[in-house]
Amino acid sequence: MQAAKSGFLDFRDHASDGLKPTVDVYTAVVGAYALNGLFDKAFSIVKFHDCKPDAFTHSILIKSCIKLHCFDMVGLILKEMLDSGIEYCTVTYNILIDGYGKAKYFELMENSLNEMIQSGKCCPDIFTFNSLIGAYGNCGRIEEMKKWFNEFQLMGLKPDIVTYNILIKSYGNFGLYEKMGFVMEFMKKRFFSLTIVTYNIIIEVFGKEGDIEKMDEIFLKMKHQGGDVERMKEVLMAMEGCDTTGLQKLITESPEAEENTRLTRIIKRPNWLKDYTP
Repeated sequence: MQAAKSGFLDFRDHASDGLKPTVDVYTAVVGAYALNGLFDKAFSIVKFHDCKPDAFTHSILIKSCIKLHCFDMVGLILKEMLDSGIEYCTVTYNILIDGYGKAKYFELMENSLNEMIQSGKCCPDIFTFNSLIGAYGNCGRIEEMKKWFNEFQLMGLKPDIVTYNILIKSYGNFGLYEKMGFVMEFMKKRFFSLTIVTYNIIIEVFGKEGDIEKMDEIFLKMKHQGGDVERMKEVLMAMEGCDTTGLQKLITESPEAEENTRLTRIIKRPNWLKDYTP
C-alpha cells in the first residue's frame, strides 16, 4: 500500500483503483498504528472510513492501549463499541482480563470476568483461566490463585500444561516448595509429563534460592529427556550470583562425564555467565 505524505495509509487511492480494503485490512492497519502509539491515526481509520470495524478491530485497539498503559482510553473504546452496536466478544474480554491482571488492576480484572460470565454470550476459556490465576500467582496472592483455580474447574474448564506451569512457578517464587512438589505429583497422576518449560521453571526457582544441588538434580533429570546446549544455558542463567563451588564438586564426581566436563570448564572461566547467556 502507498503511504500518504502524512505517513498514514490513504485507502482512497485503492478505491480509485477499484480495490476496496476488507475489515481484516483495516484491523491490521489500525493495529499497526495503535501498537506504535499513533492512536489519532488509528481512531481516524475506525471512525471515518467506509468499512465498518468489528469487535476484533476494537479489541486490537484495547490491547494496544493496555500494552502502552493508556488505561484511560480503554473505557472510551468500550463505549464506542456499545454506541456502534458492536458486542464484546471472548477475545475482547480476554484482552481486558489479561491486561488488567498484568497491570495489577485486580478489581477491574474480576469485574471484566464477571461481565463476561453475565453476558451469557461469552464463556471463559483456558486463556481466561491462565491469565487470571497467573495474575494472582505472579504477585504472591496465592489464596486468590487457588480460589480461582478451583472456581474455573467448577465452571467445567480443565487445566492444561500452561496452568500447571503457572502454579509451579508461583509456588516456587514464594518459597512454597512443598506445594510445588504437590503440583508435580498431581500432574503425574493426571498423565501430564513435565515439559522443558516446566523443568526450566524449577531450575530457575532453585537457582534463585541458591540450592545448587537440587538444581543440578533437576538438570540431570531434564538431560535424560534429551538435553542440549540451549537447555544448559537455562541452568547457567539460573546460577547467576550463586556460589558454584558445590556444583563443580557435584559435576566432577558425577558419572555424566562428558557433559559435566563441559560445565566445569564453563563455570571456571572468567565471566562465564556473560559468555553463555543472551
